[in-house]
Amino acid sequence: MIGLCGSLLWPSAFTRADQWFDYYGKIPWEEERLRLDGFAMFLKRNPDMIGYMAFYVGESDSESEIKQHVIQAKDHIVCGRLKIDKERIVIVNAGKRAETKFVLQPVLKTLPPPDF
Repeated sequence: MIGLCGSLLWPSAFTRADQWFDYYGKIPWEEERLRLDGFAMFLKRNPDMIGYMAFYVGESDSESEIKQHVIQAKDHIVCGRLKIDKERIVIVNAGKRAETKFVLQPVLKTLPPPDF
């Protein structure tokens, strides 16, 4: 697999919390769409992987609003131009944090889900 700047990445490289595929807070939708498109492209090129979309709810945010946002993000991946099979995208409520955060993490289908 090719990572950012053409470096070679192996699926086992995505195993620790400091090595997430992508991790971000509340950002403008246009910027998030670019990140989601990159995630979708990676999954398209790696059909043997499942895409996990985890979210942490910030202290000042509503869990239902954040979950709805992640569902919208999943819809973008599933219904967007790359059309990733909805069964390959798993949403995970990872708990609470001081600030809302989102994690995009591909994992081989043969491996257990990551610990968020």
